[in-house]
Amino acid sequence: MKTSENRLARLLFKIAVEMAKLESMLAAINDMEEATIRRLHIRCVNEVKKINDILTMEDVVRYQRSDE
Repeated sequence: MKTSENRLARLLFKIAVEMAKLESMLAAINDMEEATIRRLHIRCVNEVKKINDILTMEDVVRYQRSDE
């Protein structure tokens, strides 16, 4: 059990590092206001809840192309 827990912890750390890299790159190329960032956060939380925590690139592309 402890081995599985350690493996998951290492994987989560690696995912967090990759996410931090992506967020840093996006922040560097976008000039977003705080209010826009808050609205985006709320929208993303609601979307992930709606899709039951399963998100694909196709879902994101369809969402970005919609008028929602």
